[in-house]
Amino acid sequence: MKPIEKKFKDIPTAEKVATFVGWLEEKKGRDVLALDLAGMNAFAESIIIVTAGSVRHAQGLADHVLGMCDDEKIEFLRMEGYQAGQWILLDCNDVIINVFQTPVREMFRLESLWSDALVLHDGRELAPPVEAATTSAGTHSGVRRMAGKVAGARAAAVTAKRAATSSADADAEEPKPRARTRKPAAPKAPEGDDQ
Repeated sequence: MKPIEKKFKDIPTAEKVATFVGWLEEKKGRDVLALDLAGMNAFAESIIIVTAGSVRHAQGLADHVLGMCDDEKIEFLRMEGYQAGQWILLDCNDVIINVFQTPVREMFRLESLWSDALVLHDGRELAPPVEAATTSAGTHSGVRRMAGKVAGARAAAVTAKRAATSSADADAEEPKPRARTRKPAAPKAPEGDDQ
């Protein structure tokens, strides 16, 4: 009896996550965050969140990951959201990759759903320093505290920007009404010329 040849490589999840992160950063994916969800979630062992600069960029990131999965024989199950390109979900069995446009990522804030998860990779701008963790069950209060400070600073910056914008709008001069010009009246026919 011949052994059945496996269609996909058997790669440890951590190695697979590192591979995906490398592919995403290679194609200029921004603010890449990888979280270990082992024991926390039934649908995946890890999740990767990345920001794209445009719809085409998001689609390009998804295409690149899928092409590399095919080349490297890494399992890929399905993809959603490709056409709209605002949030593309790539299901690579034990790793879920979420490719977001900036406003959609800020609106859904998936990172906040798993604040207790072990951070495997954090390439976000203004990312809090990640403490060394020995186990995924360990506490990461320092990371959470820093994340809270960064989130608070970001919220304060957004609030200040909104306040500055609204006060600038209030201080701006109201547009002056345009002066109306009348069209000259059409010349009248001379009176008394009844023919």
